[in-house]
Amino acid sequence: MTATTAYRATPRQARRAGAIGRYELAAVTAVTLAGFALRIYHLGFHSLNGGDEPFSLALAQRSFGHMFNLFGFEANGTLYSVVLWPLIRIFNQSEALIRSPAMLAGALTVPAIWWAGRELVDSRAGIAAALLMAVNPMAVFHSQLARPFAFVMLFSTLSFVTLSRATDDEGGRKWWVLYVASMAGAAYSNSLTPVFLLPAQAFVVVPRGRQALRAWIWALVATGAVCVPLLVALVIERGRRDPLYWLVHPRLGDVEDVATEFTTGLSNLVWIYKVTGLLVLGMGGLLLARVWRAGRDAKEQLSPLAVPFAWALLPVACLFVFSQISPAFRAPYLIGALPGVLLAMAALATRLQRPAALASLAVLAAIGLGASIHQATRQVDENWRSAVAWIAQERQPGDRILVDIPSNIPVFGYYNARWRAPDGDMTVLEWNDKPISKDFIPVDDPHGYAGPTGPPSKQLVARNASGGKRLFVVLSEYVERLQGDVPNIAGLAWAKANCQVTNHPEKNIILMVVSGCPSPSSTS
Repeated sequence: MTATTAYRATPRQARRAGAIGRYELAAVTAVTLAGFALRIYHLGFHSLNGGDEPFSLALAQRSFGHMFNLFGFEANGTLYSVVLWPLIRIFNQSEALIRSPAMLAGALTVPAIWWAGRELVDSRAGIAAALLMAVNPMAVFHSQLARPFAFVMLFSTLSFVTLSRATDDEGGRKWWVLYVASMAGAAYSNSLTPVFLLPAQAFVVVPRGRQALRAWIWALVATGAVCVPLLVALVIERGRRDPLYWLVHPRLGDVEDVATEFTTGLSNLVWIYKVTGLLVLGMGGLLLARVWRAGRDAKEQLSPLAVPFAWALLPVACLFVFSQISPAFRAPYLIGALPGVLLAMAALATRLQRPAALASLAVLAAIGLGASIHQATRQVDENWRSAVAWIAQERQPGDRILVDIPSNIPVFGYYNARWRAPDGDMTVLEWNDKPISKDFIPVDDPHGYAGPTGPPSKQLVARNASGGKRLFVVLSEYVERLQGDVPNIAGLAWAKANCQVTNHPEKNIILMVVSGCPSPSSTS
């Protein structure tokens, strides 16, 4: 028996042992339905977030050719708007509808990771990983967001499955074609993902011999060819501005932040991260003790863990190193590693004795379920729906709206027709393809996408909040390290001392109405 055959035996035997058992199929079906239910729960409940979801829709509102031209501004995640383009023309533009592609991709990732677990480890690990994916709060959150991160999870998972099949003795050309399609899908969803999956995928390919390695290299060449339009769009975008200007070089503490988000989502239940970490460490300790007693069988017990742990850890390490040069270290950009994290946890748990395995999986699933429900039952983003409604009701003719940052302007058009373009599309200042309403005064971060640099000066505030005029100030997503403490410096600090300022806070949004300021000439 060759070393290559020995390596393949475990996943192949798990897959080829016969048809999928009735109980396995029932378990996967039940877990998939649970994952679908969590992702559809409150899908349209919270308002669009200001800086991201409206851009997915605004792109899809344009004609198909116009949308492609605008990818020179929005090169990353283009696939989502392409999928959304026909949907909004057939159905509607509700919050639930524009999030539905993410919801479906997120739900499909549950059976996909079962397949990956069955292929790379064994059927028990596959079922356990599907359970953890179904309830994971980060996976649920990004399955309810009209951005391409749920696509990244799905395509990343499928890339490992198809690669394993393609490099099998019985793998055919169709699996290589599907692998290229999966990697291209991941690239058009997030351009960084395929690059940082490659080191982990090497753990699938290299042990299977030189022929598999050569075929893999050719498949990557084909993937690069398919992604040439994306590369062109990225070069054009980078020539116009750095889309990640607001990120900084990461520190080791940022890795802990990513780990927290992987386990708690955006629920801010940090105790979940600590409990999960302790639980995983405990599972690892129990497994090592079992391996120690197993003696010479230790390698056989640990070898199926190699690919899941490489998938979980190497993308994070690679992006961390890359971000020391060009900052890009952020949890959503690492979501392609999340299926690997969950599969590694599942493989670790299912190698324990049955009582310990069942108990650890039950605790992990309960933690994920509780965090996901907690997260979904509150408005996890800024409450733009009520903020825009309040401004529209209170605003009088002549009153202007200062918006920091300008990328929040499209959400005004989503919730109120007054602030849309004449053809009904949402307007985006930096694209410069449709005029924004003269009601807006955009203020941006240094090196930002569009508009004059903020924070607003006292002259700007005085000019628009004196002589009977009022200025509505909307602050959200500004970068404090670039502009400083925007609500309390420059023009706004002056306004609080010299004008009448009324606060109307919304969730994660600072709303102010400024009036009664001294005339602009007296502020110089």
